[in-house]
Amino acid sequence: MYIEYWGYDNEPKYLARKKKKQDLYAKYGFKLIELTDKAVQNLEDVLPRLLLKYGVQAY
Repeated sequence: MYIEYWGYDNEPKYLARKKKKQDLYAKYGFKLIELTDKAVQNLEDVLPRLLLKYGVQAY
């Protein structure tokens, strides 16, 4: 399982790299949790729910 924090949504080079990484995760069937600024601000609530989608319980 991989966790990615995407922080520069308005920078073209960053967005291109983000897309390549997303495609790579999908190609190989890697489990990916993607975090945004909004999610990070409420990480204690958001991350456990996202982990639970993959069967991981956070305490």
